[in-house]
Amino acid sequence: MIRTAMLTTVVLISMLVISMLQGCAESPAARVAGTYELDTDAMKAAMQAEIDQMEDEMEKMGASMMLGMIDGMSMTLTLNEDGTASGVVVMNGEEDPASGTWTLDGDAISITMASEGGSPEEVTGTLDGDTIRMPSPGGQMPIDMVFKRQRS
Repeated sequence: MIRTAMLTTVVLISMLVISMLQGCAESPAARVAGTYELDTDAMKAAMQAEIDQMEDEMEKMGASMMLGMIDGMSMTLTLNEDGTASGVVVMNGEEDPASGTWTLDGDAISITMASEGGSPEEVTGTLDGDTIRMPSPGGQMPIDMVFKRQRS
C-alpha cells in the first residue's frame, strides 16, 4: 500500500514537472525576435557574380555603379515577439525609418513595412537559423538581401 502510494506520488510529480517544462519552451516568435543587419559583403559578392555574367557593357557599368552604392548603405531590421517590426535604411548618411509587422509560417517569413507616410510593402523570404534571406523589394535587384542576427 505504501509502495503504491509512493509510486503514484512520484508519477504525479514527474508529470507535473514535464508539463511545466513544456510551458517553458520558446515560442517561434521568441526564437526569431531580435535585430538583424543586412550582410553587405554577401550582397556585394552576389552582385559581382551577376555583373561578371553580363555581356552588355552599359548594363555592366550601371550594375557596377549600384555595387559601389552598397558601401554607403546599411539596413537594420528589428523583429519583436509581438509580431511588430521596425527597420532603418541608411543611405549616404540619410536615414529612412519604417515600421510594420511580421509573421512566420515554418521557415517562410513575411515582413510588411512602410516608411512614414508611405504605402506598406510586403516581402516574403526564408528563415534559416540566424539568417533571413529575402528578394529585393519590388524585384529591383536580381539578388537576395541577406540579414544576419546581431548578438547583443
